[in-house]
Amino acid sequence: MKKIKSINLKLRKLCSIRLRFKLEKLRLNIRDLNIGKNWV
Repeated sequence: MKKIKSINLKLRKLCSIRLRFKLEKLRLNIRDLNIGKNWV
């Protein structure tokens, strides 16, 4: 039971890191798009 819990925690950490990374990438893309609009 304890082992399963620790594995779940590790998976959750991995998922949150991956999610945060995707959000950062999205934010950067949106910023680049806004900068591109300003240049046009």
